[in-house]
Amino acid sequence: MRLSLLFLLLASQLPCFGQQKEQKPNVLLIMVDDLNNYVGFMGGHPQTKTPGMDKLAAESVIFTNAFSNNPICAPSRASFFSGLYPHTSKNFGFKKFQKNEILMGSKTMMELFMENGYKVAGTGKLMHHFDRKLYHQFGDKSDFGPFPFNGTKPVGHPSVPEPFRSVGTLDGSFAPLSDVPTVNGNVGWFDKVKNWPKYEVIPFKYNSDDDRDLMPDEVKAQDAIKFLKSFEKNTDQPFFLSVGFNRPHTPLYVPEKYFNQFPLDQVKLPDTSSDVSKIYFDTQAEGNSGQKGYTHYAKLVESFGNDKDLALRKYIQAYLACVAFVDDQISEVLNALDNSNLAENTIVILVSDHAYVMGDKQYLYKNALWDEATRIPMLIKYPQQQKKHKVDHPVSLIDIYPTLIEMCGLEGTTIKNEKGKPLDGHSLYPFVINKKNDYTGKEYALSTVTGGMGDVVKRNHFSIRTKEYRYIRYANNKEELYDHKKDPFEKNNVAKDKKYKAIKAELSMLLDNEIYPNK
Repeated sequence: MRLSLLFLLLASQLPCFGQQKEQKPNVLLIMVDDLNNYVGFMGGHPQTKTPGMDKLAAESVIFTNAFSNNPICAPSRASFFSGLYPHTSKNFGFKKFQKNEILMGSKTMMELFMENGYKVAGTGKLMHHFDRKLYHQFGDKSDFGPFPFNGTKPVGHPSVPEPFRSVGTLDGSFAPLSDVPTVNGNVGWFDKVKNWPKYEVIPFKYNSDDDRDLMPDEVKAQDAIKFLKSFEKNTDQPFFLSVGFNRPHTPLYVPEKYFNQFPLDQVKLPDTSSDVSKIYFDTQAEGNSGQKGYTHYAKLVESFGNDKDLALRKYIQAYLACVAFVDDQISEVLNALDNSNLAENTIVILVSDHAYVMGDKQYLYKNALWDEATRIPMLIKYPQQQKKHKVDHPVSLIDIYPTLIEMCGLEGTTIKNEKGKPLDGHSLYPFVINKKNDYTGKEYALSTVTGGMGDVVKRNHFSIRTKEYRYIRYANNKEELYDHKKDPFEKNNVAKDKKYKAIKAELSMLLDNEIYPNK
């Protein structure tokens, strides 16, 4: 009798796990704009300074072969948040996703999180075309400023020589904030440009790096921290918080202290020795943005007296400065999470929408199908998984949505109506918990860029990236093939090499099966 009472007493003091409702994990998604492999944990540039992202990487699963599905902003983000390939939705370019029947017939990850009882908040550049209905709460919207102002509209920085400055207000400018512009008598920096590209210009206070208005990304970081503090007060409801940072997207303006971290004469140049004679990336002349990368490169070099090394040093210095700047903002957000009571139950994901080619192949831009434009940072921090590791299997942005469904136990269909489509990606959770044999996805990542000729699949350009090869096929059937076992930096196009005939045919068939499944 005494023994029975003792057992009952002990049992009453134990937690009753069977009667407790399992707490769903929170999600903090950080999306960086135009970030290539110039981060420490990817080793893309030896001088980059990214302690914040590197610390997160040390606590995360690192996907070393992660790729954008469309390496330019609007279609990449529409694909990412919907979990659909561009060729599934026929959304290849900059048309608003709200006007695409397939995307509007499918749920974004934000909508599915809402339906599963999550508090959904966001700030910054997430979907390229903003839609307030996707969030319960939203902070500051996307903002590329501040800018010089000519009295009528924002313009390129006067310190950037022509013809590169004429590339545009966004893509043709770089300078530290301390280089205060004067244009047509308008002295100083100006912000914000509301509802870009419409102009509502407000003066941006700048007296020094220590006496100035906050940069837009600094505002986004503060928004995120405020959201985290509010979530701490209501831990009964899980949250999905997405934070979009603009830098290192152009224009490359940040405080001077970040430029000073990379003295111009010490900036190391990337290898730009690709055999351009074997590159056939010339099929987008009819398209929107198809030749921008070549034009940008040529105009940059011309602007500095055809001194290629100086031109690239100037640009790379500004890009590295912007990467260091955005890393500080990411650190602020991650520190706030770590210092809260939320960290132990919060999944953290960090990605970029696409990468950026820094002069190789005489190209300076995104919107290309090489590794330098498509390969992105991708980290998943899962507090329950203590052993951190690297994954070299090719994956892509569309895999994040199904991964979150599995990791967060989300229920319900991702399809709204008969126009919607099922998710194209596959859950990366088996890689996260180090059970790669359970992965049901593909052996390659697929990327596309617009041919500028509408939503007809065959008029666009595609690439398949396996561990060993990258195969590119343009709308005019010109091809590129890179052997990553021998040529990890894609310097030599071997598409016409007879030794690779069988491999090229196999990859071409694989691509056909992907983009023409009913053929």
